[in-house]
Amino acid sequence: MSLVSGQPGITLAELIHHAKGVTPDDIYFMIAHKVIYVDLTAEPLVEAKRCLVFADQLTAKAYTCCDESQPTDDTITSPVIDIVPGTQVSYDGNILTIVLVGENYILLETEKKEPTELEWNAFDNLVRLGKISSIKNEFKSQFSVEKIELLSKASEQDLKEANDRYLKIKPYLDGQAITANTEQVRSLRNWLQKYHKAQQKYGYGYLGLIHFANKKGNRSRKLNEFSIKTIDKFITEDYETKKQKRKQATYNLFVTFCSNAGIPDSQIPSYKTFINEIKRRSGYEQIQKREGSRAAYLLEPCYWELELTSPRHGEFPFHIGHIDHTELDIDLRNED
Repeated sequence: MSLVSGQPGITLAELIHHAKGVTPDDIYFMIAHKVIYVDLTAEPLVEAKRCLVFADQLTAKAYTCCDESQPTDDTITSPVIDIVPGTQVSYDGNILTIVLVGENYILLETEKKEPTELEWNAFDNLVRLGKISSIKNEFKSQFSVEKIELLSKASEQDLKEANDRYLKIKPYLDGQAITANTEQVRSLRNWLQKYHKAQQKYGYGYLGLIHFANKKGNRSRKLNEFSIKTIDKFITEDYETKKQKRKQATYNLFVTFCSNAGIPDSQIPSYKTFINEIKRRSGYEQIQKREGSRAAYLLEPCYWELELTSPRHGEFPFHIGHIDHTELDIDLRNED
């Protein structure tokens, strides 16, 4: 419905009241058949004034994450800091300048050119506590209009990636420290920095996690259709098999095939391009085809909610259990 798309998060009561030519039964029918989305675990349908309606589940998740990313009072007094050389920060009335940013340490310099070295964890904690702050602190509180505008411009893939980034940084937003052994250290720090910047600029840190793919220039494929189909054929039939051939061996066969087909050497895709096509297909299915289900088990997608269309879980009865937290009205009686 255009009303739901134009006003994401409209309450069910408002939708029933303002929707023209549509009965409440029609709206409930669309909810039941997932034409529009309502998180039934958040509010029951009988609470129409509190029940929020979205175009789909992905949009609902994005708006939920966005609302969670609003700054608290502690966040407002501890503004975002650009962790780049030359940035000036304030600590206990002293002005420090970031000189060098390393993997595990940050080197700062006082006004008297005296060097001071801090671990990333110590620096993050001081910033979180407000003891280290930016020289400039301009916080804007309400940006709901910009929030809706930016979210509406994001594609489905943009929101999916932003939701994934938010889930990955949430433990660190809640106080968990980033260590040298943490996976994706640079990415996490980059996302956290963009999160705090957006929190200060828009009032919602989540907006900083959206990477608008349509603004990244020409992202269209450079390979022609024949090359793409041929590469896919060799990856499927020669690389993604139980023989577990090396990438170079499969590429050599591909080059030989192209040469026999009369394609000039200058037009045959490079080895780097061939590797990138393999990486596009990497993940659970590729590991399963090459190494079997047991090796691919860790990459198997999780299903947090069971639907009628969800794949069967486990290989034998009670292999994987799911806990139902539905509250029931049960009276326990002791006959004794």
